[in-house]
Amino acid sequence: MTAPQLTFAFRHVLQSAGRHFALDIAFTTARQRLVVFGPSGSGKSQTLRLLAGLVTPQQGRIRLAGRDWLDTERGLNLPPEQRRAGLLFQDYALFPHLTVRQNIAFGLTRGWRNPSPEAGGREVDDWLQAFELDEVARQRPADLSGGQRQRVALARTLAARPSVLLLDEPFAALDTLLRQKMRDELDRWQQQLQLPMVLISHDPEDVERFADARLVLQQGQVAEGSDAS
Repeated sequence: MTAPQLTFAFRHVLQSAGRHFALDIAFTTARQRLVVFGPSGSGKSQTLRLLAGLVTPQQGRIRLAGRDWLDTERGLNLPPEQRRAGLLFQDYALFPHLTVRQNIAFGLTRGWRNPSPEAGGREVDDWLQAFELDEVARQRPADLSGGQRQRVALARTLAARPSVLLLDEPFAALDTLLRQKMRDELDRWQQQLQLPMVLISHDPEDVERFADARLVLQQGQVAEGSDAS
């Protein structure tokens, strides 16, 4: 499945509390689903943060669909909101004081003002229905199951109409049965919307299910088993 070409290369050194870690990778793919795979501490989540613009490398470049997001040699570094990357964290990062409806509506609003209890109108109604969240629309995240929280987070991410999905271990906090169900859910939505996707995982089942292309990291380096295409 062909997708807009994604090219990135980073040189980024982290030093804290006596720890020295160097992330030094380069990769290109024109596949829709890239899985970044490797053990804990290999640089997977840091790679996602660099792609999203949450961290700036000492040296690097990122290009998606012919548009430069980052080129440190030219002094170019688009902020996260201009990259329009839909980032889904492992802990979902829902706003605990907002209802399900308000959390989803937040993806449609500009700035940091809390959406009103009825925000988003028909568009939010459609997302609530699509993710079977109608009955919990007025509840807050603490009242939801793990699967419901993940569906809220994914709906909020997709409502913002991102140019690419960036997912950090999205199934790690779920039990086995729910993990399979949410894999099916993500698979369905990604295929329906035809969004490029970068998924971080240490689970071989995620690689098997989603990897059109695979980037294997080991101690901050591209390792054997990677397959750019």
